[in-house]
Amino acid sequence: MVKKLTFKSWLNSGLLILFCLIPGTWALLRYGPHALVALSGGVPWLNESMGNIYGMSAFGLLMVIIGLFILVKQFTSSVSRLVKRYLTEHPEVTMEQLDSEFAAARKIENVWVGRRWTFSHHLRFIVVDNENIAWVHSRRERNKNGTSYYLCLGMADGKTDEVKMSHGSLSEIMELYEKYPHIVVGNNPEYEYQFKHDREAFLNMKYRQGKD
Repeated sequence: MVKKLTFKSWLNSGLLILFCLIPGTWALLRYGPHALVALSGGVPWLNESMGNIYGMSAFGLLMVIIGLFILVKQFTSSVSRLVKRYLTEHPEVTMEQLDSEFAAARKIENVWVGRRWTFSHHLRFIVVDNENIAWVHSRRERNKNGTSYYLCLGMADGKTDEVKMSHGSLSEIMELYEKYPHIVVGNNPEYEYQFKHDREAFLNMKYRQGKD
């Protein structure tokens, strides 16, 4: 489980890291020295406008910082580190149990839904106890490139985690969660209001009854 999710995590973030570091490093190496010369009162030997030199230097620095930030985060919030933290916080659970559950889980895009746990390298803590999920719904986000869709997991403590996926997979994965007697599934506006403003009433609707 850890190896597979780690590979997917690096595949996902590695492309973004390269996208930031390669053009960022090039711009910084090409324009950065000229910007430093100009700032120290000298005359840059690059035959371009100062606005372009400063702008490209700032762009390169920003891209490198973003790339390094993602790289550091990838190490500090690695799959293995987060899984180890989960096992430390849940001493009754073993790695063998997680591996077995992961192998038997239903995979839909980058989410694995098992009987006891949900797994995804896009989730904040990689492993989610299904018994802690109170509400499953979807979210739509419009941008200039189109529309993005997210599977949202509302926890009993009021926190929410989400995974981006295609619109066609949302109904399939939400049907899986409908099989759990304690989970409310759907985008009813009343669910959202109660979850945010009256969580006790929301939990009494199905969560507490389904876990009795």
